[in-house]
Amino acid sequence: MTANRPSQTETGPAEQDPAEQDPAEQEQPGQAETALAGLDWDGLSAEVCQLLEQASEQFILPRWQRLAEQEIHTKSSASDFVTIADLEAEAWLTPRLADLLAGAQIIAEEASAADPALRDRAGEGLVWTLDPVDGTRNFVQQRPAFCSMVALAEAGAGQAAWIWLPLERACLHARADGLFWIDSQGVERLGRPDHQRGLDRMQGTGGVLGLEGAQRAAVQERLKALPGRRFVGSAGIEAVRLALGELDFLYHARCNPWDHLPVDIICRQAGLCVRQLPGGGAYHPASRTGILVAPDAFAWQDLASHIWPEATD
Repeated sequence: MTANRPSQTETGPAEQDPAEQDPAEQEQPGQAETALAGLDWDGLSAEVCQLLEQASEQFILPRWQRLAEQEIHTKSSASDFVTIADLEAEAWLTPRLADLLAGAQIIAEEASAADPALRDRAGEGLVWTLDPVDGTRNFVQQRPAFCSMVALAEAGAGQAAWIWLPLERACLHARADGLFWIDSQGVERLGRPDHQRGLDRMQGTGGVLGLEGAQRAAVQERLKALPGRRFVGSAGIEAVRLALGELDFLYHARCNPWDHLPVDIICRQAGLCVRQLPGGGAYHPASRTGILVAPDAFAWQDLASHIWPEATD
């Protein structure tokens, strides 16, 4: 994928007037003193990437465009898919992630579907989140927008995230000291991309899953009015495109830790403004409240006022 993505230079963040700085961006992933202090982040990153690649090669790519009907099932609705690739990849990755950090619990998508109380522990202690195939509907329908995601949090604070792209055999990784593109060519530190501002120019994604009744209908109509709204169908792929400057905003009405902890960490490290909507607070992995990502605090407010004006008055 290196040849196909926008060229990013290692310029770092531009100087910014403190009055314009988004408070949610001031503390980047992993900055606070934690039990992870002194960890070999380069070594951990390489191990997680290797695990994600192995799971992809063994369980996901062999099923790409080859799923049998009996290997596809549904969960909460007819469009909420789970496949044998999700189940086998998660079962293989879970104990191996647990072995990387003593005492860490694993909050994985399919395990949480079987035990819904598991997701509520996402803000407690040392936690790995895992989505073995994000964009399962795309995977089932043979659309290439799918990925695997892992993130690490401690006491509710995001520390690092990995988004593995099976078809590109590449990984986008974020932690306190940077945002990195990892592929067969090596490791490249990414700078912060340029983004469009203004409701008539920004391109992005928005979904109302989790809302009900009149509120759902109202938000849906406001999202439809945004000329740059697109459909991607994978939170992880959306995060990659936001970090590379290919998208400018994301709104999801309901959060799950295996989806939105990596989105939060990746996007904040890429310099974007990430807040929950409604409320406007920093993202927390145990929260079910929606999430809005925008290029900066001003664009966030513009989008929030358009999407959910009742929550921003």
